[in-house]
Amino acid sequence: MTIERHVRVRLCLVFAAAGVTFECGPAAHCDAHDINCNISLWFLFPSKIVPRLYSNTTSPSGIAQYGFNRETGSIYFVRQSSIGTGAAQLTTDRTGTFAYVADPAANSVHRFLIGPNGALSFIGSVTAAGATKPVSHPTRDLLYVAGNTAASAIHSFSINTADGSLTALGATAAGTANFSTNLTVSNGFVYNPTEASQAIEFYPIGANGILGGRTSFAMAITGVCTNPCEPRDAAVSPDGRFLYSAQFNGAAARAYALNTSTGAIGPALLSDLTTGTAAQNIDVNSSGTMLAVSRATTAPAVHTYNIDPSTGTLTAGTVLTIPTGTFPTFVKFDPTGEFLAAAATGSNIVYVYRIVGGSVLATPVGSASPGMNVTSVGWTGQRFPLLDPASP
Repeated sequence: MTIERHVRVRLCLVFAAAGVTFECGPAAHCDAHDINCNISLWFLFPSKIVPRLYSNTTSPSGIAQYGFNRETGSIYFVRQSSIGTGAAQLTTDRTGTFAYVADPAANSVHRFLIGPNGALSFIGSVTAAGATKPVSHPTRDLLYVAGNTAASAIHSFSINTADGSLTALGATAAGTANFSTNLTVSNGFVYNPTEASQAIEFYPIGANGILGGRTSFAMAITGVCTNPCEPRDAAVSPDGRFLYSAQFNGAAARAYALNTSTGAIGPALLSDLTTGTAAQNIDVNSSGTMLAVSRATTAPAVHTYNIDPSTGTLTAGTVLTIPTGTFPTFVKFDPTGEFLAAAATGSNIVYVYRIVGGSVLATPVGSASPGMNVTSVGWTGQRFPLLDPASP
């Protein structure tokens, strides 16, 4: 059982011994002066997860951290951690202790320690040619990183649980002109959409964590996609039974059954999902009951769907309209399944939407901008923190 108590204090708390500093409101930082703060004290018992929200920044390169009020969904920009020359996307290890940021311009993966208040502390980098998207294994200490068009490879690493350091296990060749926004790990396989190859590839994960040779599932679907399909992204349901793909041309989203033994994709569960073109990114929530797809066109929007967890089939849900010209390129559900975040590249704003009764509310409950270029958004989930900062 979890008990949450909230207290209002007129001071800033600095736990020097623990190295924990708490932000006090949207524009204030802890200093020697009294500042009105609204700090949430979480008295935690097992299974409590506190979500943390981040986005990348590309000018300057780095990761932006946001304060997040879990009661209201409101967010505010806290700080930016500058690193590398082209920070792209981030993920965490399976414990939520370390964050990994892909940087294709620097051909690197940057490693951060996640502090008790969600602050990121840089602790090192490793080489990974064209690194665009990192994804961690849900049950093993492994990290996989997609290379960009020039690299056309997937890099495999083992994770040292003591300090988060990465040991390279090798690179596996990927399809021609690889374009991936979201590698997915499930059933002992890594799934990778390749836009120019018109396929979703999958690779078996060996006992040592190294990927085996790829198998391609062609996405040329007669009567569904305009020529070509251009699969931009893919996501797998938490139970590993279904795969959902996003195509840039034609039907924006399709659902497929997965063979949990062989990793094979198919058959299709639906003939078509007409949500328009220009699908960019796709995500499934932690319970496998909702799907979100971003579309970056002249009429930008985020389409949501309800998933039947027994059959994997989709039914249309709320369409989240983004102000014209902001182009949502990335969507991500938070670890608790209570919120959905969208990164709007054109306006460099991160939006947060609340989920109530199995539906995403059409109007955002929070938004913030780091004042820098944003192309992706990500959540982390930490267990047993002492305190969680919240906006006023």
